[in-house]
Amino acid sequence: MQSNGENHNNSIENNMDLQSIKSMKLKPMPLKKRLMGSLIDIIIFIVIFLLVPLILRIREIGLYLDMFFMEPDNYRHMGDAYKFVDLGFTSIFVFIYLIYFFIFELFLHASLGNYLLGGIIYNSKQRNISYGKIMYRTLVRGIIMPFFLLGNHFDGGSYFMSFIMFLFITGLPLLFENKSLFDIFTKTYYVER
Repeated sequence: MQSNGENHNNSIENNMDLQSIKSMKLKPMPLKKRLMGSLIDIIIFIVIFLLVPLILRIREIGLYLDMFFMEPDNYRHMGDAYKFVDLGFTSIFVFIYLIYFFIFELFLHASLGNYLLGGIIYNSKQRNISYGKIMYRTLVRGIIMPFFLLGNHFDGGSYFMSFIMFLFITGLPLLFENKSLFDIFTKTYYVER
């Protein structure tokens, strides 16, 4: 838990970052646009995730999609094939998720959805975030996401519910600070281009 002094320092730091954004005449991306951009990203990501196994001719995609909505206890007793499909598709899922955001943030300095709606990631020290900061954002995603997806093995929930919880918890700070959990950890902001 943070002490009152630490909360005050974090508040001052966030205000200083917001002041530096405003002093450069940059406008924070509105919450509605940010949420719509995230929704566009989720849709595009899911379409890509479904297309990759089809392109690679991985026949077990149907099995995995069944597993995605099932509780682990319902398929664990079905043998080693399910364990392989479970591990394989979860790995593909996480890999595609990380690559999706890494590539678009590298080339567009924003996720595709937020870029289409006029957003760009800003670092308080420079307009375009650095390659290192993009790698750091990807690393933060890569650390957080598997915990949610693997959480279904401990709480008995489905991958679908784990993914929804991941999106909800990482996006929840948007409602209070207009920053996602990734923005908070990496000290970045989405601003309007």
